[in-house]
Amino acid sequence: MATHKKTGKKTGKKTKDGTLSVADLLTTPRPHVIKDGGGQMSAGSPDSPSTGEHGHQPPQTSNAEILRSLAEVRHYLAGEIERSAWEVKEEIQTVGQRTEALEWRMDHVVAAHNEAASTTNHLITRVAELEAEIEDASNRSRRNNLRIKGLPERIKDADIQKVLLGLFKEQLPAIPEHLWTIDRAHRALRARGPPDSPPRDVIMRWHFFSTKEAIIKSARHHTYSLDGSTLHLYQDIAPATLARRREWKPIADFVRAKGLNFAWGHPFKMLVFNGPRPDVLLPSADPKTFLRNLGIEVPEDFSLPHRGTQALGHLPREEAAQDGGVH
Repeated sequence: MATHKKTGKKTGKKTKDGTLSVADLLTTPRPHVIKDGGGQMSAGSPDSPSTGEHGHQPPQTSNAEILRSLAEVRHYLAGEIERSAWEVKEEIQTVGQRTEALEWRMDHVVAAHNEAASTTNHLITRVAELEAEIEDASNRSRRNNLRIKGLPERIKDADIQKVLLGLFKEQLPAIPEHLWTIDRAHRALRARGPPDSPPRDVIMRWHFFSTKEAIIKSARHHTYSLDGSTLHLYQDIAPATLARRREWKPIADFVRAKGLNFAWGHPFKMLVFNGPRPDVLLPSADPKTFLRNLGIEVPEDFSLPHRGTQALGHLPREEAAQDGGVH
């Protein structure tokens, strides 16, 4: 005996708010399927019965229903678009508020950085000035010091004053006896090197500045020597000044090559004698421009090593931040 089983009508999926989805609204309901003798036939096929206790009349969709469905779809789509537009608008407003807050904070960060940079640059300048003043004070405290290179190490420390004083008195007999006063004389404060190394320098502090100056001037025209060892006499200066002079050696070489005379000044500077008044090169000046003003050709890539700390740069500040902005 053949059994006839009707399949239930599928229910469309609903959205969260209870309305049907667009796909459900546009889908035409499928006709019932009739099983007969274990087989399947579509209710709309020619072999299926159109009426009877085993068949069903397929539903007919009118134009009014189609228009009503389209109106529902249009209403649904309009609501979805409006809801999505409001969500996008809220997101844009949120992003705008956060962007405004970030711009306000960034403007204050830039202002704080520029203030810190100005303070730091001022401190860098002050430190450089203090270092120059300390260097100058150190050199002034050494004004009466005479540095002697080449004195053999075999001369004992106790005999240094006696030996050197005899050499200087022999060369400068016109200096009165009471001006030949030495406060102290000693080797440079470092360990003695191997036997084949150069002897350590000798530092002599003269009580009278005039005596020290007379000895240095005499060394320009007379060579002092002891037992075949030539002695070189120099003004004792601070280590920081010596380092600066080594850095400025390329400038000194250019000046010598031009045939000009120069001297070192205090505080640190170079004086080049090229006329009635010397030309002065200060550490803050551009050495390339200074040399070119003297008529000296300088390579384009010529530069001196930078001393000290590089100044901090300032960041450009946006003026878009308004008073009473986002805090």
